[in-house]
Amino acid sequence: SDDQTKSKKYLQSVWTQIATNFKDYGNKLIFEVLNEPRRKDESNEWDFSSTSDCKPYCDIITSYEHVCINAIRAVQGNEARYIMVPGYAGSGASSTMLKAYTLPEDTAKDKLLLSVHAYSPFNFAMSNPDSTFDSDDEAALTSLFSFLKTNYTDKAIGVVMGEASASNKGNDDERIKWAKDYFAKAKESGIPVVLWDNMVETVDGYEGDNKNEYNGEHHGWLHRKSGKWFFPEIIKAMMDTVGITDYSIPEYVIPTPENIGWDESKAKNVQVTNMGEANWDGAFNKMSKESFVNAKNGSILKISFGTPTNSCEFVDSSWDYRFNSSSAETLVDGNDLYIILSNAEASKWKTTDISIVGGNLNVTAVKFQE
Repeated sequence: SDDQTKSKKYLQSVWTQIATNFKDYGNKLIFEVLNEPRRKDESNEWDFSSTSDCKPYCDIITSYEHVCINAIRAVQGNEARYIMVPGYAGSGASSTMLKAYTLPEDTAKDKLLLSVHAYSPFNFAMSNPDSTFDSDDEAALTSLFSFLKTNYTDKAIGVVMGEASASNKGNDDERIKWAKDYFAKAKESGIPVVLWDNMVETVDGYEGDNKNEYNGEHHGWLHRKSGKWFFPEIIKAMMDTVGITDYSIPEYVIPTPENIGWDESKAKNVQVTNMGEANWDGAFNKMSKESFVNAKNGSILKISFGTPTNSCEFVDSSWDYRFNSSSAETLVDGNDLYIILSNAEASKWKTTDISIVGGNLNVTAVKFQE
């Protein structure tokens, strides 16, 4: 009870501040008051097999949400804003737990949206070697969306599938089948879907040390730095299924010196002055701004090292400007690191001497292609 009192005070304060800050934003902005609320670190943290066992915790969640909603509605400009509210652990795949959840009261009419997450069917979409989307999986999705439609959208209660994805197990064709079935049933049920993306697009095939036991957390879809897609055919299946037209899905291609446009014959040597050790035991290699007078968006810097590295940092003399190569579009090729400049970096480097810094860096050469 003490924790609940403290939590309610915290929620009331935080949502008053958020509602105040965004009070002039239109209703395209939707608030979601909690994310996957649950009994943290308990044996049933993520799942209850009994509705009656789950209900006391759902009632606490509802009481928290009621505090959040009251705080939001009390701030002028938010009287009719849509608000998303989750049940236990945000689970949309468990009718057992959703049956235990009661929507909080609201002074606004029809402005609450049930927020659900469903990586479903779980064995296919998450941690399990199951990589085939079959008829049992189709039946599981039918059951999931039938429950949400019957109990919510058919009753004019909006539902948002706030997280959905199927982990990459090297099974693109099967994930296309999943996408078509998942998104078709979601659309039929009146439920928009938000694709979860944690930027891990690779296949590992390991859960701990167990080969072929997938860890279920490979949900990378969009390459953030380039704005291109790792699996355009799967994204296309989603878009086509829900009836979106006139779109393009640029495909991410693993960079090579050739396809990023590097031409050694057009590159100029950059004079680098070794300034010794930085104050945290890192090499300090100064580049003059005169080398970058014609820098622009898309210009390429090639740094060669004595040993392989995939990251370094760039700073000005005051250290007020700090830019990490991991924040840029980069390519590692052996001992060479290629960095494609953005407009922001090009503008900065034209006007300020920049140094390459990093622990134990051994810079052997720097070249620049405008």
